[in-house]
Amino acid sequence: VPPRQTNVNKARQGSTWLRDGGMCHRRRRNRNRVSAAGLLPGVHDGSGKGLQNVGCCVHSCLICIAFPWALNPMSAWAARWENTQVVLATVVALTIPFQAAFCPSATWLYVLHYLIDAVFVLDLLIKLHTAFFDVSGVLVYDSQLTAYNYLRRGFVFDCLTVLPFEVVASVCNASATVVAMCRFNRICRCYKISQYFKHAERTIGVTATSNTYAKFSLLALMALNFMASLWTLASNVGSNVSDTWVENTASAGEHASALQTYVLALYWSTATMTSVGYGDVHAHNVLEMGLATLTMLLGTLFYSFFLGSSAATLANADYQRSRYRERLDGVLRYLHSAKSMDKSVIQRVSSYYEYVWMRNRGMQSKRLLQDLPHTLLADLCMEVYREALATGPLFRDVD
Repeated sequence: VPPRQTNVNKARQGSTWLRDGGMCHRRRRNRNRVSAAGLLPGVHDGSGKGLQNVGCCVHSCLICIAFPWALNPMSAWAARWENTQVVLATVVALTIPFQAAFCPSATWLYVLHYLIDAVFVLDLLIKLHTAFFDVSGVLVYDSQLTAYNYLRRGFVFDCLTVLPFEVVASVCNASATVVAMCRFNRICRCYKISQYFKHAERTIGVTATSNTYAKFSLLALMALNFMASLWTLASNVGSNVSDTWVENTASAGEHASALQTYVLALYWSTATMTSVGYGDVHAHNVLEMGLATLTMLLGTLFYSFFLGSSAATLANADYQRSRYRERLDGVLRYLHSAKSMDKSVIQRVSSYYEYVWMRNRGMQSKRLLQDLPHTLLADLCMEVYREALATGPLFRDVD
């Protein structure tokens, strides 16, 4: 069923809508006609000539930005694009702190990040032409309305996540570490990961257990990587102080490679966030002590929440079995209370309940499918009993 048009779309006469593969194209026959209903309040209400000029300027900018097409956010193409954005945001969140701490002058990482930045800029343009749901749940395809909706919602924040602040630091002759740290604004794109898991929670095809474990595993990996990078940056920032954990650890000395130092820092962050550490790698100055304290507090909060959520997930996973077992125990208690009841009958009742559990986990198909319409229920029954009906002479060779 095609989406219903809003009142703004109905008011636009001379517009032709063509939908193909999740895209929506509009050919405008009258380009001089301006519809400001719901887009720029106060432009045509006689509130003042100056306000009208400002509104017309903004409206002209929107016309220049908004091409006459819009993307359906429910299409398969949009879903694949969002999955790509989540993967790239994860790569950025893992590699940018690593570069700043362990190899700030690595050219291949700069090339990789700038390629990802180009994809993020392309995502900005796509978001300007992505349809949205209004307050009444109607999917709005108008190209100018989609652009205006994104400009007043998430456009500014997304622009901040792709601004090249490292160029300013490079012009100011900052060190390679500082230049790499100026790219930390790209990590803010991780909000797409949170949106992805929230969408997965609303999807009926994804189990809550797998979604919870995947979310916490990814967050734990990102947190451990980020704290390991900060732990190494603390020693780099305090390079003028001779007493740092890098200089006092033999395996992370002057001749250690970046990979060896990263593994040691990752070991420290894992031991510190999951416990209180082993003491073989510890803080040697005030900055490192403060960072270690913050890591221990964050680790305690994060993993306690993770363990609590895991326990609740495991308890809910066995909920159906517990309810069915309680029901069976009630039936058996009732049967045993009757003194004249034959034990063979009790055994047959118990065997039947065990059979029902083995067959469909205690769920009754009639109650489970009672919300389906009769036509769909008839088609479902035909699919379930097709082989059994085909064996009968009466129904053989019958469509």
